[in-house]
Amino acid sequence: MWLLLRLALSCLGAVLRYFWRKRAVDGSNSWQNEIVFRRGNLRGEVLWGLGFPRRLVFELQQERRSDRWLKALGLLVEQQTGDVNFDSRVYIRGDHPALGRSLTRDSSTRAAIHVLFNLGVRRIFSDGEHLWVERPASTATLHELLTALSTLKDSLLKISPADLAGTKDFIPWRIAAIEGLVWGVAVYAITGVTSLLHVEEMPLDVPLFLAYSALVALIMGVGCLFVIMLCMRRSSWAKFVWWETGLILGAAVPVASAVLVVDANRFLDRSELHSSEYRIVERTAMSYTKTVRGGGTVILTDHLVRVQPVITGDPPIQRFLLVSRETYEDKAASLRVAWGDGAFGFPWIASINPRPGTPRELFQI
Repeated sequence: MWLLLRLALSCLGAVLRYFWRKRAVDGSNSWQNEIVFRRGNLRGEVLWGLGFPRRLVFELQQERRSDRWLKALGLLVEQQTGDVNFDSRVYIRGDHPALGRSLTRDSSTRAAIHVLFNLGVRRIFSDGEHLWVERPASTATLHELLTALSTLKDSLLKISPADLAGTKDFIPWRIAAIEGLVWGVAVYAITGVTSLLHVEEMPLDVPLFLAYSALVALIMGVGCLFVIMLCMRRSSWAKFVWWETGLILGAAVPVASAVLVVDANRFLDRSELHSSEYRIVERTAMSYTKTVRGGGTVILTDHLVRVQPVITGDPPIQRFLLVSRETYEDKAASLRVAWGDGAFGFPWIASINPRPGTPRELFQI
């Protein structure tokens, strides 16, 4: 049940991320004459934008040394305009042929981009609805900035909708699909860890568990990287996608692989369940007060018990159990635990009877 729920949440996270990324390039493109402002990021930069009714997604930045190296290695493929000064200064992150044709044939477009970068703009980009510039709040006057941005917008509007419709740009959808995959892995890792923190544990063969987890992590990581490389081959967006997805995968894959091993160990176990009795050998009640809304005070009590198997040889339960008052009132209280051998040899708990109740009890003072 938990495995199916986590897989469902992972798919939901992937779908939400896909449509969040896809929304700007496949949504409404009605003309908006008003100037649009967005708050900036932690670097104090702000975004100014103008309505841009073209389904064209791109980003322009000043070219970095790393961009030149990756292009020399053939990992990035950028559209060139033939203008040496422009091509050496500006990195074009956009694969639609219409963008390349506009920048190549229209010198006024290239000139407007030079002006914006001279005014301190960090990047120029379009999300399919607006033409944006990102700049430090302290550079250039707003009038100069918006005048140059309006000039660039007018130049780019020479790209006709028919020109855009003639050739499909699948990169935004590829990026959306890749990010959906990566965030699906991340959601699976997060939900898996959260659920495992609330499940009692039986001992693992740690070296074997780490070996399985490392193997799954290798397969998962290589598989994700292969999909990313396949989707982003010969694209100017590759560096952007590698950087973002690489950070997420680096953190999520090791965790997701460990969670997957634990899930598969239970889900693939076809052996009959064992039933063992565990005696409560230690009880701990931790109480503390808390003020609630309205001025009342309550006492919260966490009840923890430690158990040992009645029959020597049954696997111990490694974690303290949170139980209700009724479970441990009898000094000779014991628990009946059903457990499996595990598909990979790691015992796991199927059920506990009586089931541990609500860990916290509320008493009004």
